[in-house]
Amino acid sequence: MRIRTFMADTMAEAMSLVREELGPDAIIISTNAGKRGRGAEVRAAIEQVEQTEPVGGVFDVEDKLRAKLFAEMEHELKGLKQLRNDMRVASPTVQQPLEPNYREADIVRLLKYHRFSPLAAKPLFDAAKKSQANELGQAMGSALENTLALDPLPLAPSQPLMLVGPAGVGKTIAIAKLLARSLVNGAKPQCLTTDTVRAGALEQLGHFCSLMGETMVACDSPEKLALQTNNGPCLIDSPGVNPYRSAEMRDLKSFIQASNAEPVLVLAAGQDSEELSEVALSFAQLGVRRVIFTRLDAAQRLGSLFSAAFKAHLSIAHLGLSPYVADGFKTLTHADLGQLLADIPTVENFDTAKERAAS
Repeated sequence: MRIRTFMADTMAEAMSLVREELGPDAIIISTNAGKRGRGAEVRAAIEQVEQTEPVGGVFDVEDKLRAKLFAEMEHELKGLKQLRNDMRVASPTVQQPLEPNYREADIVRLLKYHRFSPLAAKPLFDAAKKSQANELGQAMGSALENTLALDPLPLAPSQPLMLVGPAGVGKTIAIAKLLARSLVNGAKPQCLTTDTVRAGALEQLGHFCSLMGETMVACDSPEKLALQTNNGPCLIDSPGVNPYRSAEMRDLKSFIQASNAEPVLVLAAGQDSEELSEVALSFAQLGVRRVIFTRLDAAQRLGSLFSAAFKAHLSIAHLGLSPYVADGFKTLTHADLGQLLADIPTVENFDTAKERAAS
């Protein structure tokens, strides 16, 4: 008999080498897979007519050693022919991915439920289909990761941050939450406001600041705001602006330029996707590149928020899941956002889903 040892990267490749070298009558003696599936070794043998008069009149030394080895292993080789007939050379088993617990129709249903705009729904649907996730929430998280960026605001910004947006979206509460977050983490930014006309605006923000032991400074002109922002990191509240009134937008732009602030858009959930997308585009022209979403606790359909961020190319900074300053903002991952979308398609599980996201 002739014995050979074959080594290859995979068992299938090693078996192929056996067949090529020794032919279909080869007897498999042993197989050995490398650690963690890396590398494979196959020992195989084939019977051959004993050569008494080798070419050149001398026995090949290697053949003699092999013959001696097989003579010693003869008792171990009995029955290998039958074993060979029962064995099938097979490729290493490839673990098949689990079947997902959702269908493409479920993705469509979820996007329709949340009222995503067509512009945002198409890339999300395509990305969710390709995600190979097992659960719908995971698929949506993967899709959001491929279409939307997350970019939380710094605790102590080197550049002033000014919250901007339409009236009634929760900018003042958002400023208070950001201030509380900074103070808890050891940063002490100034708290400024340019909202000096709206009734009760100064009193509301001033009350929040006093509760935290801080002082609020009102700036009724771009010049005054420019002087205050030279004193270190600061958070700036601004009045609600109608994005369709050019005079109001120009006035807001003058405050942004005077303070050299980064404008951060604040949008509230529960609005029409197309309308909110147009609002986001208007504020993007002022240099907005990040957005804070508020009032997610009071809305079930969230597609308008993500559609607006997608259309205006905005990164998501924070989510507001509570109207209370002490609850702060939640900085979630794409996976969290995907699960949030998947968890609230019915009124029955609305509270559970929001509590899970807020925890």
